[in-house]
Amino acid sequence: MKAPASIALVLGLVVGSLGSASAAPGAPPPKAPAARAAPPPVAKPPIRQPTAAAPRQLTSVEGISEYVLGNGMHVLLFPDPSKDTVTVNVTYLVGSRMEGYGETGMAHLLEHMLFKGSPKHPRVWEELQKRGAANNASTWYDRTNYFETMAAKDDNLAWALDIEADRMLNANIAQTDLDKEFSVVRNEFEIGESNPSEVLSERMWSTAYLWHNYGKSTIGSRADIEKVPATSLKRFYKKYYRPDNAVLVIAGKFEPAAALALVTASFGGLANPAAPIEPTYTTEPVQDGERIVTLRRTGDVQVVGLLYHVSAASDPDFPAVEAISEILTDEPSGRLYVALVKAGLATSVSTNLLPLHDPGVLELSATVPAGKSIEVVRDKMIAIVEGFAKSKIAAEELARFQSKFKARFKRAIRNTNLIAVALSENIAAGDWRLLFLQRDHVAALTVADVQKTAATYLVASNRTLGTFVPTKTPERAPQKETPDIAKVVAGYKGAPPEADGEKFDATLDNIEKRATRTTLASGMKLAVLGKQTRGHVVRARLTLRFGSEADFTGKSRVAISMLDQALSRGTKLHTFQQLKDQWDALDAQVTFGSQPGLLDVNIQTTRENLAAVLALVDEVLRQPAFPQDQFDIAVKEAVTELDDQKSDPQAQAFLAVQRTASPYPTAHPLYVPTTEEAVAGLKALKLADLKKLAAMLGTSNATMTILGDADLAAIKPWIEKTWGSWKSPRPWKRIERKYTATTGGEQALDFPDKANTMIAATHAVDMKDDDADAPAMVVANYALGGGGFVSRLLTRLREKDGLSYFAFSAVQLAPLDAAGAFFAGGALNPENARKGMAAMLEEITKLVATGITADELAGAKQGIQAGFDRNLSNDGFVLGMLQDGLYLERKMEFWAKRNAAIAALTVDQVNAAIKRHLKPESLVRITAGDKKKM
Repeated sequence: MKAPASIALVLGLVVGSLGSASAAPGAPPPKAPAARAAPPPVAKPPIRQPTAAAPRQLTSVEGISEYVLGNGMHVLLFPDPSKDTVTVNVTYLVGSRMEGYGETGMAHLLEHMLFKGSPKHPRVWEELQKRGAANNASTWYDRTNYFETMAAKDDNLAWALDIEADRMLNANIAQTDLDKEFSVVRNEFEIGESNPSEVLSERMWSTAYLWHNYGKSTIGSRADIEKVPATSLKRFYKKYYRPDNAVLVIAGKFEPAAALALVTASFGGLANPAAPIEPTYTTEPVQDGERIVTLRRTGDVQVVGLLYHVSAASDPDFPAVEAISEILTDEPSGRLYVALVKAGLATSVSTNLLPLHDPGVLELSATVPAGKSIEVVRDKMIAIVEGFAKSKIAAEELARFQSKFKARFKRAIRNTNLIAVALSENIAAGDWRLLFLQRDHVAALTVADVQKTAATYLVASNRTLGTFVPTKTPERAPQKETPDIAKVVAGYKGAPPEADGEKFDATLDNIEKRATRTTLASGMKLAVLGKQTRGHVVRARLTLRFGSEADFTGKSRVAISMLDQALSRGTKLHTFQQLKDQWDALDAQVTFGSQPGLLDVNIQTTRENLAAVLALVDEVLRQPAFPQDQFDIAVKEAVTELDDQKSDPQAQAFLAVQRTASPYPTAHPLYVPTTEEAVAGLKALKLADLKKLAAMLGTSNATMTILGDADLAAIKPWIEKTWGSWKSPRPWKRIERKYTATTGGEQALDFPDKANTMIAATHAVDMKDDDADAPAMVVANYALGGGGFVSRLLTRLREKDGLSYFAFSAVQLAPLDAAGAFFAGGALNPENARKGMAAMLEEITKLVATGITADELAGAKQGIQAGFDRNLSNDGFVLGMLQDGLYLERKMEFWAKRNAAIAALTVDQVNAAIKRHLKPESLVRITAGDKKKM
């Protein structure tokens, strides 16, 4: 649970009521329990080292001296002979920040358990009462502390040190005690849950922190409190309760030398576990937009809260944040107080600023009476707080805060017993001397410091807004528990299994043997590979070729690619929704894709539905309705997708690679437009333009492949009758690709505020996919970046240098034109961009200079062949081979020869091909990311 707001770090979170263990300072202490039954069996005595080294003094500041024992425990002595009391406070550097998954509330629950006794002190409460000791304990985000204040006489100090030393390592953490205590802690949780303001605060913190444990309440979740076993609690205890993770404070009336001797006797011989404590390292990322929380529960008043991420307590900004907190909320002159409370809009304003080890938050809230406008209060609060930096900060406002802080500090430092406990917050924040540093920094504050700090943190993107709206009968979804899975599935039999497919021999020879190819009357080529498949699945691909270069010259390539959307969004017989329903009813996946001169239809369905699916595809292709409303929606969706890519480093880097590798004139159909040009082309596109393209469709130059469990006796006649007679209305001519040599250079694309950077390098390659050197380049690429974790680029950038999540290379070769491309790339942090680019270029250059090794060649041959063989069992891959083969007049023999050529390659042949075709000096180097961070 969160403690009351702390304006001054010097006071920390001081306990308001001394008497017993509590979740947070200031919470009402429970009554001391009655005498308990006999304690559990006595545990082993504390582990002690053979000898305890004498304490070593580290430093002394304003009357407080710091020592360290041989086991790493730190000791602070603050003698005050004017007191008649002495306070012992032990602070352990463990709080909810250190809790893991399923451990929420564990630090606080453990605090309660330490009052259940230890071997030497089985009845802690009784001993405390007999000594007349005022005592308490508290748990917070960064620490847990235990303290006793006693009369400075007799052996009270020795007793207090002995009890703390014993329960440091040997507390009784028994399941029987935990079974009783968890309900006490749960009740503490329930008390907080009954206060809407506290719940709203908790929700705001958890919304503001995505990853850091400050977003989890110290009290923990109900489920973790109820279910944690004693064994888990004991592991947590053994991990964090140890000398080198504790700071002991003694303050009041005592003799330093005698006290040190007692400390050495009690704590000096305690040993630490062998494993060191690993520090927490989670850092909350910068908030990048407003966040909103709305709480609806029963209640009588409304609450508005604002929360902003600020610095850690040790940061130089923190004193200025405290000044801002005070200037905004102080009664009666605070700005929010005047604007809201004095004006009658709210009944109170408050602030919560905690001195934390890691960056914390400034929380501001206002209570709004029923009947008053919560929206007005909300808007006024935001305007005042986020306008603070631009407003005039009066010197008297800062002086008032400094004067109050100084007075509070003086009152606190004079009370040594109070400081002994308050130091826990400074210790947890990083060092006890922050107590004095904070005082000095506050005294040195200037108006400019405050103004600059306000401008840094009090911004809209850093805001979490919370509102509590009292609701008499809030509607909530039910609390659900995970079912007993064994009961859920007990006796389940399921539906009859899918029909099994045949044992198909996935080899090139068998595929060729089973495939049939025919040419229809229209000129359409048809390939069929019939085989029994699991579930009677059948796949098909239809490719229509239409138009010529002249038909697409001067038209946007991206706009032309909208033909598939215009066709598939409704026919003269079915609306877009009806089409989608039909595809689902026919167990069909049908997709359309288009580019200049090409329309592709990909189909997957079942044997019994194939005829109906093909008929529906024919309806889409030959009876499109071209609904204007659907066309407008499709264009808007495409524009939105492109707009989203404008600030995406990865998308823009790949686009730059495409544009570099395809340097066609702007009007050419193969010209790759910029994102802005593509958007403009889409916005200028008319439905009439796509209707003209659709009018060119026909099957004279089409290819179609069917693979799977098809009823060929029924399907082939339909195809011959329906598409065999659908001749294209005008000649088709392939758009040829041309090779243009690449001149090296650099392109730097700036994407501010992006955490990822893409690097790429590319140049054109004068080669077709059936070139004599093509097999060698396939192998070379595999070794460089195409082979994943066995390739040079990924090994260098990820495994060796630790720069990139992924790195790759590719050689793309066209089948009919000697117009290929090589490119390589990787993704990394902007700060590593230059280093990553240099490493990538170095590996490419090294490959050209020294070539691949015999081991790399052997590995590439094996990997390429294994991947190819695996793909032959993939029906989609084989479908593509057959479909492309129809167009290119290639049978499986082509791939058999290519595989044989790869298998026969020598190191010299591969290295000679590399030198001929890979040109580091011609590479265009592209970097897309945040230039400032690079």
